[in-house]
Amino acid sequence: MSLTDNGRNTGLDAIGAVALRMQLFGDEEGGAGTPVAIPDHLDAAQLETIAWSAAATGSMSMSTSEVVFEVPGGWTVTAISFRSADGNTEYGRDTLAEGDRETYSNDGTYTVTSASMSIT
Repeated sequence: MSLTDNGRNTGLDAIGAVALRMQLFGDEEGGAGTPVAIPDHLDAAQLETIAWSAAATGSMSMSTSEVVFEVPGGWTVTAISFRSADGNTEYGRDTLAEGDRETYSNDGTYTVTSASMSIT
């Protein structure tokens, strides 16, 4: 069985209704695959709010203009996670290709300007 566009769109819209937060994952001196944490930051897990456009032709895009994360020096950003409003449930993860990973020598920011999910 394969899904029609209506089936794919319905599934994506359901995910978009619950995947309301974004979080970075990275490596820090051997701490592979952990959330990028900011010491002494009010929201150490850095769960940032996002919104999604309505799905069409089996794809949906982030409708939030951009999401900015603080990244401490010494971290390498390795993945972006899409999570529930409370951050406890992960619905999707985009692992960055080796060539797209950035290691921060100093404190800086990582800006996500677009994201999309699709069902094929």
